[in-house]
Amino acid sequence: MDETPRPELFSSGDWTRRRLLKSAAGVGALALTPAFLAACGGSDSTTTATSGGGGGGGGGGTVGGTLNYLGWQAEDYQELLAPWKKKYGVTIHSSFIGNMSDIAAKYAAGGGGEYDIICMSSNGTSRLLGSGVPFMPLDLGKLPNFDGLIDFFKRDPLNTFKNEAGDVVAVPVTWGAVGINYDKTKTSAPKKWTDLLKPEFKDQITIIDDPSTVIGTSGAILGFTPNEMTKDELEETQEWLAQFVAQAKSFSPSFGDMATQLAQGEVLAGMFGLTSDNAFAAEAGNPNIVTALEFPEGSASFTECYCIPEDGSNPDTAYSMINELLTPENNAEAANLVVLGPAVEKALPLVNSTVKPLFPKTTAKIEQFLEAAPMVQDAPAQSDEFVTFGEVTQAWTEVKGA
Repeated sequence: MDETPRPELFSSGDWTRRRLLKSAAGVGALALTPAFLAACGGSDSTTTATSGGGGGGGGGGTVGGTLNYLGWQAEDYQELLAPWKKKYGVTIHSSFIGNMSDIAAKYAAGGGGEYDIICMSSNGTSRLLGSGVPFMPLDLGKLPNFDGLIDFFKRDPLNTFKNEAGDVVAVPVTWGAVGINYDKTKTSAPKKWTDLLKPEFKDQITIIDDPSTVIGTSGAILGFTPNEMTKDELEETQEWLAQFVAQAKSFSPSFGDMATQLAQGEVLAGMFGLTSDNAFAAEAGNPNIVTALEFPEGSASFTECYCIPEDGSNPDTAYSMINELLTPENNAEAANLVVLGPAVEKALPLVNSTVKPLFPKTTAKIEQFLEAAPMVQDAPAQSDEFVTFGEVTQAWTEVKGA
């Protein structure tokens, strides 16, 4: 197994999403100004304005002042939201995470109360709630654009966006799926996950080194509920994964590293990759990296979603920001920027030529896809019945070391 450090073109941490904006523009996504690439703050205005309904305002009450953001880098959408910030006198102050455990750590250390809006991936909703992160039950009347979401996300059949009481606590803005990245000039498209067990892939694949993604997706492929796995199911998942680990040349500490290896021809395929890796690889000089997403065994999906903490000081402005990102035009541009699918139905025809070929184009096909690639949740932080997030992490360590 090759674990030799390499000079990454894309670093891990808070990290690749910033680089993604540059690479996306280079492969046909919406080109933005250099100011956006460097943006971490916004206007210095702190004036307030009473919000309207239906459009970007949402929220009711008073919108304006400082909005303290915690979440993925670039998904504060500083430049995209510039007209909204100017209209309502909003300044977004952003703090970025390297992984979702950073959110729980902020609150565990007593420093979480300073944030007004949180952006995270949907797989962590239940785990973060269980870790004590106080997501507010949302008043959907303050999010008039919520009605424009693709019906699957509104129905939320797996309760991905709800707390235990059934209240919505997270709003999806973009979505994606986990698949196999490969160089289309060097190998044919994998038709199923086990194609990677063929002799030609021996020492020619890299696997993302993230236990939540690896174990969660593998459990979903095997028909298990990833956040309700028994110890026997976890062991079966480990056995399934061990086949691929035996084929692997390396483990990628980040999606950027995976893209680097693919772009430089170190491997033919990346397991549990994302469509955004295609853009990373294109920036590295290889436009031939593509992602296979549909397999007969199924896969897993996720959304990038927004939550409002109960202890935030500016909830009206947080509601308004989420509502603004759910307008069709803004939602399409947000999807373009992060090379993911839009969550708003009317945004589907508005995405650019990079994003459009990556995902199903109709709501019926999206629903069919998401039924085969469910939006999984992380294992719970604590449980007497199911394996915990800590046990999942240990299980992946054991598979790698076998």
